[in-house]
Amino acid sequence: MAIYYNYSQTIFGTQSSVNGSAFNYNFAPPSGSTWSYTGSLTSHVVREEDDNAINYNGDPTNETVSPGQRVGQSGQQTTNIGGVERHAILDYVFEVSDGTNTYQIGVVDVDLNNDTDLDDTGEDGYYLVFVGDVPPPDTPLSYRGISSNSDAYSHASVGGVLVCFASGTMIDTSNGQKAVEHLHLGDLVETRDAGLQAIRWIGSRKVSAEALAVDPKLYPIRIKAGTLGNNTPTRDLLVSPQHRVLVRSKIAQRMFGTNEVLAGAKQLLEAEGIEVATDVSEIEYFHFTFDAHQIVTSNGAQTESLYLGPMAIRGISAEARKELFSIFPELRARAGHRPQNGARMLLNGRQARSLAARHVKNSKALVQ
Repeated sequence: MAIYYNYSQTIFGTQSSVNGSAFNYNFAPPSGSTWSYTGSLTSHVVREEDDNAINYNGDPTNETVSPGQRVGQSGQQTTNIGGVERHAILDYVFEVSDGTNTYQIGVVDVDLNNDTDLDDTGEDGYYLVFVGDVPPPDTPLSYRGISSNSDAYSHASVGGVLVCFASGTMIDTSNGQKAVEHLHLGDLVETRDAGLQAIRWIGSRKVSAEALAVDPKLYPIRIKAGTLGNNTPTRDLLVSPQHRVLVRSKIAQRMFGTNEVLAGAKQLLEAEGIEVATDVSEIEYFHFTFDAHQIVTSNGAQTESLYLGPMAIRGISAEARKELFSIFPELRARAGHRPQNGARMLLNGRQARSLAARHVKNSKALVQ
């Protein structure tokens, strides 16, 4: 069974420039050059056919996909673009600096025509991944050289996450609270904005103790009972790191012009009572979706259903994606383009961390 790693700190190579011009990342930028990028972050999802795979493959064969890692092989490693699995490698990592801070940037080559080489037009540096801190956009940064040129890079250095609930989470439904693992297609779930809505698709993934040890970023986030405010959640809530939680406050209103926003759980770790649940031995994640992105009640807290944006669509198996497209045919045309509308404003990582910090500084609950 394939596994998937999501890289949320990604831009397209075409968003970047070296010395003010477009750049071919077949080779590293020249010494003494200036690097910058513009625009917003995107994400890409890496599919590993081997469910024990832990590494983003490097470039040991010089711009050629290793035979065992090609489509159809047991070691297949790909990313989905336009509905097609394309070979992908993390070629090298280089460093830039603003004089005070340094930033690591991984160069991801994608085999856009699947001819098993990675040096055709647009393939080198199709994606760039920020490893660690994200540099500011529209800011000239000094190139410092290649910091790593390995045959493989641990996925754990940047993480792979799913948007889902842990088993045991109690979801409000038409028949009262029901454990998420006991939900089925067609079950009616209470939503914040649209009343009872039928589940249109549901999926799950079990993460073993071995997988958690290899990639700690797959550990769930625990939101302790009462942490959010207004006695929510009513019991400890375990969600995947990127699962968004509703924040409602005057601080959100001042910062974003709306009093209700959705923030990824791992971005709220500064708040007391929210922690990485490293004590779990294994975890099974569940995710479900409706005709539209909704806010549901889980262990008494308001959280999101699966958001059918391009990232989420690419981050599930081909079989599951085929099933989703049969239920939501409009998603096939939408994938990689206009995402599903969010139930609330969806904060990026920097925004959510700033929001959490403001609440902590002012001793205010995240839900008021």
